Order: sequence, then C-alpha cells, then structure tokens
Amino acid sequence: MPRSIVLLLPCDVSSLALDGPHYGEVMSRRAGDTAQVRLLPKPGTSTRTRVDVSAEIVALRSVAPTEVDNGSPGWLLFHPVYFQHEDDLLHGQVTSYADGQYSVSTHSGEVQIAYDEVIDVAPVIVFLLWGVRLVTSINNTDSLQTAHSTLLNRLLGQRGARTSRNIVRLMNGVGVESTLPNASTQRVWISPYTGERVQVTVGHVINFAFYIDGNRRPPASVNLGATFCDDPSQPPLPADAEAIYFNPTRRTRCR
Repeated sequence: MPRSIVLLLPCDVSSLALDGPHYGEVMSRRAGDTAQVRLLPKPGTSTRTRVDVSAEIVALRSVAPTEVDNGSPGWLLFHPVYFQHEDDLLHGQVTSYADGQYSVSTHSGEVQIAYDEVIDVAPVIVFLLWGVRLVTSINNTDSLQTAHSTLLNRLLGQRGARTSRNIVRLMNGVGVESTLPNASTQRVWISPYTGERVQVTVGHVINFAFYIDGNRRPPASVNLGATFCDDPSQPPLPADAEAIYFNPTRRTRCR
C-alpha cells in the first residue's frame, strides 16, 4: 500500500507549536473520523512525534508521496527567502510550489525559481530588504549573505556590533537610503501558521526579532504578537483578500 503523506499547518495541530508547514505520514485510521499521523523530521532533526488529526484535515492536506523522496519542497512553503534571478538579487516569500519550481512573491511580482536556487533567511531580513536597492558592492549571493549577517549582528548586538533598531543605522552600507522602508511600512504576508494573508509592519518584525529572538524582555510600551507576523497594530484583512492554503482540489480555512 502506498504511503499517505500530508503537509500540515501549525493550526491543524495547535498542541505541538509547529513553526510552519510540516510533513507527516498517516500511520493508521481510527474510529471517529480521525487518523494517527507521524510527523516526519525536518532536515537536521530526528524527532518523530505522533498526533491525531481529523480525517477531513488529512484529506485537505494530502500531497504526493513522492514529495518526501524528491527534496521535500513543502518545508519552505510560506518561508522568507532570497535568490538571484537573472541580474537581480531578490527577497520574498514562497507562496506555492509545483513541477520543480517555487513561486515566490517579491516586490516585482511572482517569480518562478528552481527549488535548489532559493535560500531560507530570517523574516526580518526580508521585511527590511523587500524592494530596497542594494549598494553596488552587493552584487552576488555571497556578498548579500554577508550583508544579511551584518544586519542581524547590528539588530541583535552580536559579534561586537552596537545594537540598534533604527532602520537607517541597520541598513548603513547595505541599502540605498532613499529606498529604505520605515517602521510603519506595511507588508502583506502569508502566515505560515494559518495560511492566510495578514498585514504586518516592518517595525513589528524588527521589534519581534530584537526582543524575542534576542531574548530581551519587551517594555510595556511594546506590544508584540505571538509570532513575527501577528502584528497587534494591524486590523485583519478583508476576507476576500486572504490567501487560503489548499491542495489542488480542496480549500479550507485554518481557524
């Protein structure tokens, strides 16, 4: 009997606090319209947790079993990434995948790029560099990766860098100042937790990285959401503007 593979969202199994889409293998069907799913280990890990999932979710999240034998592209679904496309260095978010290519949302639209050409990166990097014109010395993925490290060191105060949340200071020597975002700049993002579009400010993502990733206690004046893309200052988007994570034949909201 062929393997039955699913790509679950965190909200499908909220008790496990997953950080994004996660592959699982259906091990058995149970009475009461539930199935036992064994979560497959992410690259670099060995944990294999088992969880009960409704039969409806199993049907909605089913993917081709061959995916996990051919690169497991779903691990990067909804992730922030960067890559070189023709002569451009682009930052964006993976929105879907098929036939060996990711579809990545960027400032210049959706770009199709081969699975092995995208590189995962911290969310704050994409929010800061989305649509920013890079200085001329940053002209390939190696120099861009160095710039990413510089940004994170400045934000988190690592490797001798003086910590700062000021965007101009963070981006000094990285992006052309006239093209930089400000803290109130809004970006629409697909939540990796629910598969729905949300609106997030650059300032919230900076604060989340600074306080949460930097293991700092935020003051009462800083209102952080549960995740980097849960911005309390932003209202929900209209229902017709939301993306819904779905397989090719069925849709579902993950509430």
